[in-house]
Amino acid sequence: MTETEEDPYAVSSDTDTESLKGPPPKISIEGRSVADISSL
Repeated sequence: MTETEEDPYAVSSDTDTESLKGPPPKISIEGRSVADISSL
């Protein structure tokens, strides 16, 4: 039972911190990368 509780906790903490300064920059770079490849 402890493992199941630790799983969500770790994911929640990681997602929270990464969501603030992770996906934003990643999505921007990914979107541009895809557009660049499509343009080429």
